Amino acid sequence: MMAIDEIIKLLKKVTSKRSEVFKLYLNGTKQRDIGKKLNLSQSYISRIIKNLCLELKAAYEKGA
Repeated sequence: MMAIDEIIKLLKKVTSKRSEVFKLYLNGTKQRDIGKKLNLSQSYISRIIKNLCLELKAAYEKGA
């Protein structure tokens, strides 16, 4: 399992908007609500989350 420290490192490397989206998502905020809060579409929020998950997976597989 990927360590929390690795997730934090990755989030520090991404833009503040992407990081904010992912943090809200991890705290259980729905994509629709994240979009409203940040004035972004739900589909864009979905893409951000999907891409960050793929980046986390790649980092995990590289380090595993």
